[in-house]
Amino acid sequence: MQFKLIATLFIATVFLQGCWKPAGSWKNDQISASKRSDFHDLDDQLLKYLKADDYISLKTIESREIIENGSGEKEVDEISNLFRKSDYKLADEYYVVNKYKDFDTVLNHSKSINNYNVLYRGGPREMYIAFFVPKTKTDNEWLIGAMFYKLNYGWKLSVLDFGMYKIDGKTAPELCETAGDEYNKHYLVNAANYIQLAHSIERPVAMYAYAMEDSINNAYWRIAAEATAKTKFPIVLNDVATHPHIFKIFEGEFNDGYYPKIYYQTSINVSDTNAIRKENNEIMQALPKVIPGIDKDSPWLLFTAFNKLPNVQESVPRYEMDNRLK
Repeated sequence: MQFKLIATLFIATVFLQGCWKPAGSWKNDQISASKRSDFHDLDDQLLKYLKADDYISLKTIESREIIENGSGEKEVDEISNLFRKSDYKLADEYYVVNKYKDFDTVLNHSKSINNYNVLYRGGPREMYIAFFVPKTKTDNEWLIGAMFYKLNYGWKLSVLDFGMYKIDGKTAPELCETAGDEYNKHYLVNAANYIQLAHSIERPVAMYAYAMEDSINNAYWRIAAEATAKTKFPIVLNDVATHPHIFKIFEGEFNDGYYPKIYYQTSINVSDTNAIRKENNEIMQALPKVIPGIDKDSPWLLFTAFNKLPNVQESVPRYEMDNRLK
């Protein structure tokens, strides 16, 4: 009886002292104020070292595993470049007490189109996960993800990841929605371009998984297959006197945005820029007839003219043009 009483008192004491923690996850203001304050100190150090491209200092908050694997230095250098456009701020944070060491998920239950879940491999019992976004909104934005483990020598950065989060101000689910709108207008090429962009950023960082990821993938394969079947290259513009051949259409980067870009082969020497420009004006008039919607819903239409098809064996002369639509 006395032994049972001592054991009970011991368990109660451990529980009250906070040594035992139930498994679970807490997001943002669900995290206790004291823990959150400590975690924000880690965030501040991380962002400070990343902005300064200071890998030496960052190593002071890294886990031994990251340091021993030699990973992190390249990422720090690349992430520091992101701060040239904007400082970063905390978007979401999670405190997790793991039940298992295998892959697990923190489920979010937002009704937002951008609802996402956190996928991770359970390491130590306690973890802190943070996502950071630019303070200044731009057309193209990058997401930074960090995971800290509570190890026997303190809280240490154990995972650092980054990736493109928005293109033209839209996340992957929003781009997928735009692709659907274009598809419903029967603008198949536009839809294919938008769903390609959505697919390319559907997982900004490995542990950041949109709830509609499967929908994005299904739309990508469905629209891509239809676009391939119905859009046969080269597309010959017979309404243009020189009969240029379009051989590629995709979303090209221009002025920090992504817009429809058209590669075409012309019989006019690309060094004769006045003649190329005149031909391009005719192309602009003829294009909507063969590619419905290509001149809609985008402020720019980009062109690159070639005399011969580009190839990996040589540098092929070209002439690039950007046409303002609205």
